[in-house]
This record gives sequence, structure tokens and C-alpha cells, in this order.
Amino acid sequence: MIITISGPAASGKGTLARMLAKELALPHYDFGLMFRAIALLAKSYGMEQLYGFINNGELSFCAEQIIFRGIDFNPILRLEEIGLMAARLASSNYELLESVAKSMVKHDGFIGDGRTCSQMYSAAEYKFYITAGEEERMQRRKQDGGETNIFSERETLDYDRLRLDPSSLLVDTSGKCPDESIRELLSYIR
Repeated sequence: MIITISGPAASGKGTLARMLAKELALPHYDFGLMFRAIALLAKSYGMEQLYGFINNGELSFCAEQIIFRGIDFNPILRLEEIGLMAARLASSNYELLESVAKSMVKHDGFIGDGRTCSQMYSAAEYKFYITAGEEERMQRRKQDGGETNIFSERETLDYDRLRLDPSSLLVDTSGKCPDESIRELLSYIR
């Protein structure tokens, strides 16, 4: 079973994806993190090298960590400038970025989250679009130490690709704790 969770920044999609993966005992793939790693490595080594890194086992996604040449890459990938780099690459070369990210998936069934994950896996059994009000999203970003301007260049670039798939179930997390939202997602699945 493939379940995708898409939506804008700070809507709660990552938290809900991790919780849902644990609840359903499925692997979790953070495609936003993958896109960031791909963008950073493409800038350093060029896009053509990425498949080689994946095929040789030098770049992998394991237990919610991006591992490059044996080193946990996650801390640097959380930097705002890396997110902007990924958004810029996605706006100019989305298909290649998507293809590289998909080549990192090693399971037939999983929970995938990312701003455009439901578009990447249009045949997923369940597709959720998670949203929240702008003020709440800004507060969440602030709590996470991220860019609080949801109208930043990165958000603008991502917004151009962020579309509600007509077959996705819309879940608004505004004013809800994660446990309330996860119960709502599970009610659709079970």
C-alpha cells in the first residue's frame, strides 16, 4: 500500500506521515528531504552523478536519514538555503528531480510525504492533502526554527507546483493536535 501526504510548508504533513508510518508499520519516505539532498549533490557533482551514487550505494535513504558516503546528511539538509536550492531546481527540472527521488525508494508499500508527493504517486491507494491556516503555519515554522515568511521565494516557487490532486482527501489541521489529525487520517484508511 502506498499512502501519500502532500501540502504546504508547516501544515503538519511530516509529523502526520511519521505517525501514520508507525501506526501502520510502513516505511516513511520524506521526499522533501530527498529533494534537498539531490539539489545539494547536483550543485556539487552534477545531476548525471546522482544515479551513480544511488546505484553504488553511496546515496541512500534509511530510517528517515539521507546517508551520503556513510555520513548522515540530515543536519545540513534542514538549512533554509538548501530548501531554496531544492525549490529552484524543482522549478526548472522537476521531472529529473522526481525521477532521482523515486529511484531511492526501496519498498513497494510506504508512506511518502512532500509538497508534491501525491502528484509523484498518482496511483497511490490513499492520497491526503494536509493544510492549515496561514497564521498557524507561520507559528509552526517559527517553533521549528524555520523561515516564518510563508511567502518567501521558496514558498512562491513551491506554490507554483503545489496543487490539490482532485482525488486527494483534504485534511485541515488548523487548531488540531497531531493525535486528532492522525485519527482523522486513520478513519479514511480503516
